[in-house]
Amino acid sequence: MEADHPGGWFRFAVTVHRRGPCVLGDEALYLCLRYLVQAAAEFGHGDAQLMRPLLRNASAPLVPFATWEDPDYGPELVAALRASLDVLPLHYDKEEETG
Repeated sequence: MEADHPGGWFRFAVTVHRRGPCVLGDEALYLCLRYLVQAAAEFGHGDAQLMRPLLRNASAPLVPFATWEDPDYGPELVAALRASLDVLPLHYDKEEETG
């Protein structure tokens, strides 16, 4: 992660998902996962880029993955981000609220 390697950010998100509930609690865990997946996407991780819709709305449909860039961990993170639907309130934009 210190070298801003996209896979480092992505795999750290998996580590946080696996270890986080004991340390962070559910709400903080999912906020942290969103942050880490977003960072991985910004640094160019292909799977994380395709997961971006889940960062705004855990029930958002995803474009089907033709192949996983990181098949050992990608499906786990998709499931983790979808699980946040039960923990976090749905995201909304202030523009939508006033719009």
